[in-house]
Amino acid sequence: MNKQINKIAFALGGLAGNNAHGAGFLEAALKKRVEPTMISFTSGQILWVSQYLASRKVESAQLRKLLAEDIEQIRAFHSPDLDLAKLSLWGKPGVFRPAGPAYVADAWRNASQSLRHLLMDTRDQFVARRLLEVWPCRLLVPDFPESFFAQISDAFNKEDKIGLVFNSYNPHDGCERVYLNEQARAYQAAGQPVISVDTKKKELVGEFANAGVQWRPLGDPTRVNVHDFPSDGLGTAVPYGIYDTAANTGWVNVGTDHDTAMFAVASIRRWWQTAGTATYPHATELLISADAGGSNGYRSRAWKTELAALAAETELTVTVCHLPPGTSKWNKIEHRLFCHITQTWRGKPLTSRETVVELIASTTTRTGLTVRCELDTRDWTNPLRGSRDFGHGFDFAG
Repeated sequence: MNKQINKIAFALGGLAGNNAHGAGFLEAALKKRVEPTMISFTSGQILWVSQYLASRKVESAQLRKLLAEDIEQIRAFHSPDLDLAKLSLWGKPGVFRPAGPAYVADAWRNASQSLRHLLMDTRDQFVARRLLEVWPCRLLVPDFPESFFAQISDAFNKEDKIGLVFNSYNPHDGCERVYLNEQARAYQAAGQPVISVDTKKKELVGEFANAGVQWRPLGDPTRVNVHDFPSDGLGTAVPYGIYDTAANTGWVNVGTDHDTAMFAVASIRRWWQTAGTATYPHATELLISADAGGSNGYRSRAWKTELAALAAETELTVTVCHLPPGTSKWNKIEHRLFCHITQTWRGKPLTSRETVVELIASTTTRTGLTVRCELDTRDWTNPLRGSRDFGHGFDFAG
């Protein structure tokens, strides 16, 4: 009679850091003498999985005891506010570095940006209030020595009975990002343009509240509608951005119609005609970084057809590198241009399309970012959407 063998797999998840859920689960498994054949875990469980692998051989080292020791070291005053203050100012060697001073400096810079026209005493009050609002978060920054990672690496490398799967990283996605970075470096070294493109969130135009806080004179708030019904506004604004990674310049085409592939390529064409040719007069190639979906998605036949027409018109060899699905925030334009535009118009109602253009064009940073913005009122509905005639007569590579 064959003995049935039950195979067990552990799947551990949680936030990054020393996540207690995984510690308790693995400690219970040790007590019950349940050994899995595979463990799947996220970044928040790396420490506890490595300790579990060591604890199977050293019975005296229990995860619950290690977790209790960490908690007791953090709970110096038995008061959450005082404990956080201590950790943020002095840190904990090998676990958290003192992040309080850096956060205070960052809060001071933010206060300076939004209160240039107010007195210094008001700025001090603003900084104090900001610290009280966000004190429980952003103050615990991990700081592990090299020996800490060496111990984890040794525990994983010595394990030969349990399969380990780290499910927070996709090697295929990583290869694509490494390839994109190498391509961008090569293009920039050769003096060829490299741009990052994307469509910013559509904005309602009219007397609508805009996210963010802006200082106003006492008793004179900006009045906006209670509801954001589109019928009460003047339509929508569709900002399509082009960010030149080498020149640190942005170009935004604000459309009033649909966000289609024709509109996306038309925006790139306008950038090339107004700014690209002047910046790169001898360019023969163009590298475009874009996310995987939307008007510039990798599956859009209209996007490929319009780009082919642009390449034939400008005599440029156009190469597009799409970021993998779910990694659009890696696109340079997101944190080099769009975030600064959002910061510029925070708390300001977009009462007209001209206001949208003016606010975008006034966006600057300390690193020298300049932005040019133009309004595009043309109709960009795809006339042959879904047609098999899209792409006919063009040769595509890749």
